[in-house]
Formats: sequence, C-alpha cells, structure tokens
Amino acid sequence: PGLDGDAIRRRFSESHRRQYEYATDDPVEGVNVRVTALVPSGEKDLPSPPPLPGRGPENRRAFFYGTGWASVPVHSRRGLDAGDTVAGPAIVEDAWSTLVVYPGQALRCDARGLLWMEAT
Repeated sequence: PGLDGDAIRRRFSESHRRQYEYATDDPVEGVNVRVTALVPSGEKDLPSPPPLPGRGPENRRAFFYGTGWASVPVHSRRGLDAGDTVAGPAIVEDAWSTLVVYPGQALRCDARGLLWMEAT
C-alpha cells in the first residue's frame, strides 16, 4: 500500500510516541531511512561440484601469534572434496584467495563445495 505524506507523518508520530513517550506537531525532516527486505529466493539445491584433480599438501613455514613459527601444510583448494576437513594450523590456497586455518580451527568442505571455518 502506498503512503502519502500525512500517513508517513502519522506513523512517525506513533513510533516516536512509543519510543519516547511523547510526540509533537513540530515539522519533521526525514534524514535517514533504513529498509529491511526479505526477498523469496526460490533457492534450489545446487548440484555437487565435480571433483577436480589436485595435489597433496606441501609444507611451508608460517607465523601464528601465540604459537610462533610452525611448519604447516598448504592445501590446494582444488584438492578438497565434499566432507574433507583441514585441521589448523594450515593454509588453503587457490587462484583467488588464501585461507589461513589458525590453531584451534578447522576448515570443512560441504557437499556443495562451500568452505566453512569452525572453532575446534
């Protein structure tokens, strides 16, 4: 339903009265507007990605605050399959990003190929 100026003013005054226990007839100027929207996505189950050939992890030295230098496995993102878990400390790399799995964390690959970082 569309709102005209009088309806907007009336709803503003009602909201102001609820929050501050008073409202006046003074002029009102709208400065900020916050909008919340829920849009049905029609989300469908995505197919599982096909497995991609990868290579086994190599090791690299990395520094972690609180634990210092450590030799950690560096995994190729392409080598992770659904259900795989990488315990920290570790690094997961692909062409676009580097994920650092800190000590006390684990990275999990779900059935859709999405990666989840979780505390252990």
